[in-house]
Amino acid sequence: MTNSRKSQIEIMGLAIAIVLVIAGLLFAMKYLTKPPEDKTSASDRQIATAFLNTLLSDKLTVSDCKGLELKELFQDCAANTNTCSAGKTYCDKAKEVTGQILTNTLEKRGETYEFKIQVGTRPPESVRAKGCAAGSDKVQISYPLPTKQETVMLTLAMCN
Repeated sequence: MTNSRKSQIEIMGLAIAIVLVIAGLLFAMKYLTKPPEDKTSASDRQIATAFLNTLLSDKLTVSDCKGLELKELFQDCAANTNTCSAGKTYCDKAKEVTGQILTNTLEKRGETYEFKIQVGTRPPESVRAKGCAAGSDKVQISYPLPTKQETVMLTLAMCN
């Protein structure tokens, strides 16, 4: 009688072990074979924020315009009075340099975006756009640049 009882307990232990192994395999199949997620709006937000922060950092200077920072060139868009050595206004030079940077960064990565500048209450001016369809989902980051005249607002929209 003791042998059959020991056998029953052994079989119950094996059954429990098998149930645990099956549950572990199901768990592993569900979470380890998960398909990769698409690009999220959070990553678009991070890209846009990092791009604007880098674009307006203190280290980005434009040699054609007395070595001024790009941020200072954008701030001049409110007054639009100063010119660079090539005869372009600071604002136009800032737009040109930004267009080159966008081409060499976001476009090379295959990102779709739209970069706008708005001075005060004037309508926003699209500086450069790549692949944003009308009505597409956008994640927008805006960066205000206060000046003595008006606030200059730079906006980068990442499109899905």
